[in-house]
Amino acid sequence: MQEPTQEPVQAPVTVAEPQPASKTLYVNSANINVRKAANKSAEVLTSLTVNTAVEVIAEENGWSKVKVNGQEGYILSSLLSSKKQETSRSTSMPRTANGSAETTQDAPEASGSGSSVVGYAKQFIGTKYTYGGTSPSTGFDCSGFTSYVYRNFGVSLPRTSGGQAGAGVAVSRSNLAAGDLIIYSGHVAIYVGGGQVIHAPRPGKSVCIVPINQAASNYLGARRVL
Repeated sequence: MQEPTQEPVQAPVTVAEPQPASKTLYVNSANINVRKAANKSAEVLTSLTVNTAVEVIAEENGWSKVKVNGQEGYILSSLLSSKKQETSRSTSMPRTANGSAETTQDAPEASGSGSSVVGYAKQFIGTKYTYGGTSPSTGFDCSGFTSYVYRNFGVSLPRTSGGQAGAGVAVSRSNLAAGDLIIYSGHVAIYVGGGQVIHAPRPGKSVCIVPINQAASNYLGARRVL
């Protein structure tokens, strides 16, 4: 009796998962860190200047995995834009109490734009409040935060919120623009746009974005320093 012929067993066909297409975005702020992992304490691989093109190959939890200059790393997604930023240079310097311009030779020339200031400031969201703090490693108080951010753009602000209330030029509330300093009684923040500010609030809190009226009481005005 002839044995029945067995059909050859075919190996299962593996269908490759489609990979998401990469895209090119641009750094929207100055001196942005590319980190080894998707968190703010991870090792810094390199720093990028505004309008540097990066290839985004994945996105997760507010971070973008990017490939740039032969390296792969992570950048906060909020610091990337689909278009290059318009950059401008300003030769205006902080003014003294009598209104005359300071002429300190060693002061760097201001550069950047309000949107660049906001983009740079956003990378410190979550940094703890520390009374007298002036750096992301130790924490910020309100004026320590604003002065640290603006120092990156060549603007030297007074150390206190009261001193910063006299920096730059006054701006009406109806003409606020991204990057303007928002002055309160005993407090200072940076205007983000859309009626919101970014600031270092108070002990027990961290750098965050809130509506302009929730940052502090007694809104006093705004100053444009860039």
